[in-house]
Amino acid sequence: VPGYEERSTGHYQGIGARIVTHGEHAVVHFPLAGGPAERAGLLPGDRLLAIDGEPLARDEQRAILVERLRGPADSEVRLTVGRGERQVELLVRRGDVQQPCVKWA
Repeated sequence: VPGYEERSTGHYQGIGARIVTHGEHAVVHFPLAGGPAERAGLLPGDRLLAIDGEPLARDEQRAILVERLRGPADSEVRLTVGRGERQVELLVRRGDVQQPCVKWA
């Protein structure tokens, strides 16, 4: 069952960042500590503008951005992000990502 391992173990391959769509913007809430996105310089508040040169201008493109950011470990993805008033290009090498566990009290 696709996605079962991630749901049960928190493990997947990708860039390791929490990204949320706010209206017309896909915004980085936070890169996971020590993960590929953090190592590449992705910062909280960065707006994803393009993935591998393809703009995220339409709802359909933003809806599948997680699928496009995930992929085999050691593969690369090029991100164009809006950071304040400027655009920044980042090359992120995907890796094994372990989402932190949350303990319930």
